[in-house]
Amino acid sequence: MRDLANFPRLFVCSDRREVEPWVARWENVRELSVPVNWARAGTWRGRPMIALANGLGAQRAVAGIHTVRTVAEYFSEIWSIGTGGALDPGLSVAGRPGRTAPALSA
Repeated sequence: MRDLANFPRLFVCSDRREVEPWVARWENVRELSVPVNWARAGTWRGRPMIALANGLGAQRAVAGIHTVRTVAEYFSEIWSIGTGGALDPGLSVAGRPGRTAPALSA
């Protein structure tokens, strides 16, 4: 069984402004060269992190996740942040902040 702590947490949003304040707290931040609207990787408290913004809606979110898998095959967690509904159609705009979307649904 894999130790998930060694894999990055992935934060998915539609617009980079939704995640940039969080990424600003990370260390060793670098741009990821993947074909999405915006992606960054870094560490927070020693844990690997990736954030991506790829436009509105579930299709754009899932496409971004699959694209980022070219640089990280597995994720310890996948979080849908910012505009609701990116990974879970049951979420509305600004609905249930902090909810973790199941990684398998992507």
